[in-house]
Amino acid sequence: MDKNLLHKINELFEYRGFPELYKFSNLSTSEVANINELLVRLQAAIYHLDEYLETTWDVKQKDLNGYWKNIYEALGHLDIDKKQQKIYCSQIMKYQKHEIDLRRNLLPTRLNTEFFYFYKSCDVKLMRRLLLEKLPVIHTLFSSADWRYFDLVTEINDDTTDLEEDLHTINANMVLICYNLYGRSATIDIFSNFLDYCVEQSQQRFANTLNPYKKNIHTQTVQQAIKTKKLLNQSNVLKQETESVLYKHLKSMRA
Repeated sequence: MDKNLLHKINELFEYRGFPELYKFSNLSTSEVANINELLVRLQAAIYHLDEYLETTWDVKQKDLNGYWKNIYEALGHLDIDKKQQKIYCSQIMKYQKHEIDLRRNLLPTRLNTEFFYFYKSCDVKLMRRLLLEKLPVIHTLFSSADWRYFDLVTEINDDTTDLEEDLHTINANMVLICYNLYGRSATIDIFSNFLDYCVEQSQQRFANTLNPYKKNIHTQTVQQAIKTKKLLNQSNVLKQETESVLYKHLKSMRA
């Protein structure tokens, strides 16, 4: 596997707290390493699909089929039955549709922000679902739903971190799309307000919990929201008149 891709996946897993979850598993080091390797292979297959969508305007179904074949094979190695694989990937399929819809001038700004980012976090949710199945002991720590607002915040953080990179790709980076449509000030307001909403919802969800792990999920959500607001305000991309590759394609379509 390409070293840069492996580094990107390891960073993603670290960011989402997977190494910490392995510590609760009561599995041997080799067993944990095996599960992690299988998840890395699956994430790599998903990233290869992402790369195709980011670099190809004229998407072909036969090409998509090849990428999905690799994703399903990776799920098979994780003991997911063929009949269940499409169900496990339903949210990824939904988000793929959002990416392809860009080519029809259907932008994520037409969608509710929470709805859009819920599906954009599809790969992380799949990984966490698989971890819960492989490491049932961590059910005592949290449910998948406990991560909802953390995932929303970190997806916006990812979009903001990737602004420079996504100028040169075909990507449903909603922060960048809002910037191209509405300008810097409005974009910062839109996402700052949404981050505040996520923190408020997280606070409500965990207000009465005595579970220290769940309290930590909320703490991380707050911390990431603060970091993301700072990134939004400091981004050089949002301070310059720059059009993304996607926006240039869309302007060409409208001409």
